[in-house]
Amino acid sequence: QSLEIEYQNYGVQQSLFFQDPDGNELEVTTWEELDRPEESDEGAFLRKALLLDVRTSQEFQQVALPKSLLVPHTELLEKDSGAIERVLDAVEGDKNAEIAVYCAAGVRSATAKAVLDSHGFTNVQNWVNIEKIV
Repeated sequence: QSLEIEYQNYGVQQSLFFQDPDGNELEVTTWEELDRPEESDEGAFLRKALLLDVRTSQEFQQVALPKSLLVPHTELLEKDSGAIERVLDAVEGDKNAEIAVYCAAGVRSATAKAVLDSHGFTNVQNWVNIEKIV
C-alpha cells in the first residue's frame, strides 16, 4: 500500500505529515538548534557565581534572588559572626570560586567585596544591586 508524505519546512521546525492505514493524519516534527549569541563574560560569571546578598534581612524578605545567600554586610565586618565561614561553606571551601556580591546601591557590596578580598577570596565582583543582575 502506498504512503503519501507531505514535507513542510518552517525554518526552525520541519514537519512530515502522513496518513496511517486508517486515514488518521500523523505529524513528525523536528526542531533545529538556533544559533544563539555567544554568552558574555559577565553572563558566564553570573551563571557560575554564588549570589551573595549583603543587604539586611528585612530587605531580603521583601525581595530576593533565587539561590542567593543572605549574609548582611554588618556580619561580614564582625570578626566572630561566622559570616566568612558561611560564605566559605557556600563555595565549598574554594576561595577562587565566583562570587557576585550585591546590595541596594553598591556601597555595602563594595565593603563586602573588600572584606572578602582581605580574607583571601580571589574572584569576587561587586554587582551593585539586583537590577544590575537581572
